[in-house]
Amino acid sequence: MLILIFSDSHGRTDAMLSLAAVRCADLLIHLGDNQRDVRAVARTMPDLPVISVPGNCDFSRDPPVVTHSSENLTLLITHGHQHRVKSGLGGLTAAARAAKAQIALFGHTHMPHHEDTGGLLLFNPGSIALPRAGPRTYGLIEADGTRWAARVVPYN
Repeated sequence: MLILIFSDSHGRTDAMLSLAAVRCADLLIHLGDNQRDVRAVARTMPDLPVISVPGNCDFSRDPPVVTHSSENLTLLITHGHQHRVKSGLGGLTAAARAAKAQIALFGHTHMPHHEDTGGLLLFNPGSIALPRAGPRTYGLIEADGTRWAARVVPYN
C-alpha cells in the first residue's frame, strides 16, 4: 500500500495533481489548509480514496481529527492547530497514544518533521505549496501488512 500525504496546499493544486497522477497511490491524505484543493484532485481521480481534515484556514464541518486503520497500521490524522503543534508536540503525542496510533500525521507548521518517539512516529510532510524553509515537500508511507516506512520527499 502506498499513501500519498499533502499538507498546506493553500490554493495550489499543480503539484498534488501531477504527483497523484504518477505515484499510483492507494490512498491520498490531505492534512488541511484548503480542503477544496484535494477535492479538485479527487475529481480528476475518482477511484483514488481520499481522507481530508480541515485546517485553520478551512471552513468545514468535517471532523478535525480522523483515525484510519489499514495494513496493521493506525494513523491519527489532523492539521495540528487544535493540538497547538507550533508550541510543541505533547498534545499531539497524547492524542495519538490514546488512539493507539503508530503514526500521527500533522501539518500547520509548513515544515517537515519526522520523529520516532518510542513506537510513535510524529510525521509532518511539510507544505506542498508554501514551505517555511527549503523546498516544497510531501510525504509517502509504504506499508505491506507487517512493516511500514514513512519519508518526506522534496517536490521538484
